[in-house]
Amino acid sequence: MLNNFKGRFLTLFSLILISIQLKLRLLSNVIDNVANDNALNNSLMNLNKADIFSFVNFLYQKKIFSCLVCSLVLRKILRQEEDIVLHIGIEKTKDNQRFHAWLEKSNDVIFGNLTNLDLYKKIYSI
Repeated sequence: MLNNFKGRFLTLFSLILISIQLKLRLLSNVIDNVANDNALNNSLMNLNKADIFSFVNFLYQKKIFSCLVCSLVLRKILRQEEDIVLHIGIEKTKDNQRFHAWLEKSNDVIFGNLTNLDLYKKIYSI
């Protein structure tokens, strides 16, 4: 139980930290920080990934954190796994444009799937 609490706390801390960083910095700087924040990365690596994944998905579904913030944190947690790609895409309509971020593993969407995801053009992938 304590490990579950610790994992959720560290995940929530990461989500808040990345949200703040995105407001203060350029996206490319935040992505570099996600890859190089070794102290936090090492703590996140030892967590129950299935529990953290469902926790982050819950927070995303409740619109507490954006798809970009959640995708960045999950990418950080899953960085040791092969074939994990974070995509940022844009959907253009005649009235506006929308952005979305999602994760894929071996070309299967594992986070951020939308019914109209095929309408988003990938503009950035890591």
